[in-house]
Amino acid sequence: MADFLAALPLGKPLPAGLYGAQNFERVALCRLPVDACALVAGRDVAAVIEKAKVLGVDLRDGPRRSGGEDCALIGTGPGRWLVLSSASGLAARLEAAFAPEASTFEQGGGLVVLEASGPTLPAVLAKLVPLDLATFADDDAATVTAAHINLTLWRHDATHWRFALGRSYFAAFLRAFACAAAEYGLDWAG
Repeated sequence: MADFLAALPLGKPLPAGLYGAQNFERVALCRLPVDACALVAGRDVAAVIEKAKVLGVDLRDGPRRSGGEDCALIGTGPGRWLVLSSASGLAARLEAAFAPEASTFEQGGGLVVLEASGPTLPAVLAKLVPLDLATFADDDAATVTAAHINLTLWRHDATHWRFALGRSYFAAFLRAFACAAAEYGLDWAG
């Protein structure tokens, strides 16, 4: 473990601040305030994709992010999406839009969503994720294991990546991310 984390208690999230090298190529990481639900299609995935238009979403069935006015649907498996929104009442809106063709499961209490950016972010992610992220286009997604932690990641745009992971693994992921970013520096917003 890196010396700069030795004094921090295990199991507690890192306090906001700068970690590792103090240079201008550091990676920025912040937590996003979002509500989350899982949306699982029944037998008629095409009907669910059609109903998504009510939310203003051109939904795709696959490992991609589909965006709407105030929500994002990230494909996590065939006929399955992680739905994120900054607006409250997400589960009720999804239930109204997709029932009975799909089921909605609230995930907001169990997930943390992070956003990372910076010129050295690809090198940091290469230490954590066993994927060739250089081949990812904007909105491409994957559900993988990083530092023995399951997470869903997607390329939000040309310079930002987002991660959704279980709240109980939040502190461990922060430590792993800080260690991976140590040589470049990490600016953790908290």
